[in-house]
Amino acid sequence: MDFKGLFFSAEGRVNRLSFFLLAILVGVVFSIISVILNLILPASAAGVISAVLYVVNTVIGIFLAIKRFHDFDKSGYFMLAFSVIASV
Repeated sequence: MDFKGLFFSAEGRVNRLSFFLLAILVGVVFSIISVILNLILPASAAGVISAVLYVVNTVIGIFLAIKRFHDFDKSGYFMLAFSVIASV
């Protein structure tokens, strides 16, 4: 499976270990990029790019969670229901 299909597709399944490792990998990589940008760029530009990275990280997390629900033989819409319940 390619990276685009792994991180930006809701099709397929991800087991527990793969979900954990991919979530950690994405978080660490985006954190390192954000720290490097904060050191190199002015605060306003680094803030904007960090915000974009945060949104991309959130989207990747949603797709990984949908795939994890598929591993439980549940619909990806359970992710939406879980998010609504967890936010209350």
